[in-house]
Amino acid sequence: MTSSPPETSPSREEIARGVQQLRRGLSKGGWTPITPRQFTGLQDPGIKGAAWVSRVTYDRPSEDDMARVLQKAICELSGDTEVFTMPRIASIEAQWIGWRENTASDTPGSSYTEQENFSRLCEGAKSDKVIFYCYGGTFM
Repeated sequence: MTSSPPETSPSREEIARGVQQLRRGLSKGGWTPITPRQFTGLQDPGIKGAAWVSRVTYDRPSEDDMARVLQKAICELSGDTEVFTMPRIASIEAQWIGWRENTASDTPGSSYTEQENFSRLCEGAKSDKVIFYCYGGTFM
């Protein structure tokens, strides 16, 4: 089933009522500055439920080949006119995450070592396929 656009545009009164409704919905609970809102999003709720999680850190490469390639590309593309500071290459922190069979959603995370978590994650895998999900940004 597809929806078609309305025959007529909303009237000014309908738009005003919609805006008032939106304002009422957004103002419930009072005004909160952005910093506390951001802070709550930074809290790690911890691991619980039906997931094996194994944290791992891959050390930064000892060679700076990648940094040199990036620097050369920037210089060539900018005609040596771009001024920039190369960020340092850091270690990569990652998590292996897999399904944990027969586990309730409120079950606390395991107390095993990271290696034991990884072994159990691999044991429970029904396929050798892996989804690589990369997220994050630049931290200076």
